[in-house]
Amino acid sequence: MPISTYDSATETLPDRLAAARSGNAEREAIVCYQDNGARVTRLTYDELYRRAVEIAKGLSARGVGYGDNVAIWLPNCPEWVLFQHATAMIGAVLVPANSFYRQDEFEYLLRQSDSVVLVYTPRFLNLDYQQALANLMPELETAEAHSETADASRFERFPMLRDVVCVDDETCLPGTLSLQGLVDAGREMTDEDLLRITADVKPDDTLMIMYTSGTTGDPKGCILSHANLLTNSWHFSEALELADDSRYLIPVPFFHNGGCVLGLLSALQRGSTLISMDRFVPSLALRILDEEKCTHTGGVPTNYIALLHDPSVKEHTYDALRMGFMAGAPCPVETSRAVENTFGMTLIIGMGMTESSPLITVSRRNDPFELRVASVGRPKGCEVKIVDPVTGDELGPGIDGELCTRGPNVMRGYYKMPEKTAEVIDSEGWLHTGDIARRDEDGFYHVTGRLKDLYIVGGENVAPVEVEAYVRTHAAVQDAYLVGVPDEKYGEVGLAVVQLRAGHETTEAELIEYCRGKLASFKVPRYVQFVTEYPLTPAGKVKKFVLVEEYSTLLSLKRNDITA
Repeated sequence: MPISTYDSATETLPDRLAAARSGNAEREAIVCYQDNGARVTRLTYDELYRRAVEIAKGLSARGVGYGDNVAIWLPNCPEWVLFQHATAMIGAVLVPANSFYRQDEFEYLLRQSDSVVLVYTPRFLNLDYQQALANLMPELETAEAHSETADASRFERFPMLRDVVCVDDETCLPGTLSLQGLVDAGREMTDEDLLRITADVKPDDTLMIMYTSGTTGDPKGCILSHANLLTNSWHFSEALELADDSRYLIPVPFFHNGGCVLGLLSALQRGSTLISMDRFVPSLALRILDEEKCTHTGGVPTNYIALLHDPSVKEHTYDALRMGFMAGAPCPVETSRAVENTFGMTLIIGMGMTESSPLITVSRRNDPFELRVASVGRPKGCEVKIVDPVTGDELGPGIDGELCTRGPNVMRGYYKMPEKTAEVIDSEGWLHTGDIARRDEDGFYHVTGRLKDLYIVGGENVAPVEVEAYVRTHAAVQDAYLVGVPDEKYGEVGLAVVQLRAGHETTEAELIEYCRGKLASFKVPRYVQFVTEYPLTPAGKVKKFVLVEEYSTLLSLKRNDITA
């Protein structure tokens, strides 16, 4: 049964799950492909609801309540979705961790977020989460995970953390609680007891805290309410033309708003079936599009380029495909044209950021092709203006300035960072995105650059300061600056420009390998160049734009001139 209405003033995530379940109980809600397709889990809307209720009861029994933060360190999997709904049912807050985080990066998020519960899986790809947790929480060896109530201040490094839950019941660390143990803890709670708790959850309550790297290099937690994310997903699902019979493949990580809001929540808003992958494998994605009869898909340009060039692309048929979206990085118009011709679908392009829930602008099916794929569309469900970055004056069509947005998409602020919040949200409620854009005479927006030197690798934001600080810890390095340089596949990749200490030597390969040990893969520089001095401004600051220009030419890299 189609879901035709949504009331942002009264409805929360539990209400939307109930609405989807009401007329589509036996429809598949999620289909999760894991381990390169070796494991496929299917949950109907009724099964999703019932299993989420079990987890919500367990969390409540362990003392988790309104406003408590629950961190999850999981790849795309059924448990990710279940905990999203379970925390919402009890008024708690989901805090997703990037599944590619290394130990130090995860430690920062867990401590800064004040999470009272951590949910994890032992391993993902070559990442040993379990070993990282053993290093960070030696107290687990002597902890009693199955006590009736969770212990406060169990962990020296994480004073707010009380429980650690492992979703793999077979290989839990000592001192952790298994998923089944969590469910068992809530057996005595009735459905009526849980419903009374859920009834107190309001649209303005925080649903999630999603972390994004800022230009200072310090990750910031964006506080996003039920209304923020549900309103945004409702508008996006309308632009993508999702319906209750849609089958929507989203190969984007759930820890990003692209995967969570533009994927999971948008499918939920229309009662669609959401199909996910725990990692993007082009050949598997092509098979899924065919065998699952997908009607919709989405991702960053890197995903689409990989699909176009995979040897198996001609082995499948895509007759069911109708629409797809692309966002997150620059993409040439001709690539978009090739995608539409190959898969027989219509692409729409959008832009946004975690702070804006994330959608700000998006194109629509009926827009002229060139505008539909060469611009980032028009505002959807919010206000947008272009301002002079210096004076703050609003600018007219055809003039580059900073893109600002206001409306129900704007976050409530950064968690425990009021000064940082004030830097991006002004007194009139406008969120200053840091993107340089212009509006044309037809109302379409075109992103032309960024105020700061943040760059994007295949849809992943990289703050240079963070990487620079780590490169400088190498014994041979005196100084280092990181810039994004053009890349045909990923849009941009990192280039480290390094000054060595006197009498010390190292190589490009050695420095890249040094970074691989501690940084998420998308943050690791692709290139290293060695210099004896940097181009400086009169004030002594490094001219990063000179580095970009010089080394883009030197490395013979082709810049994609269309932003998506």
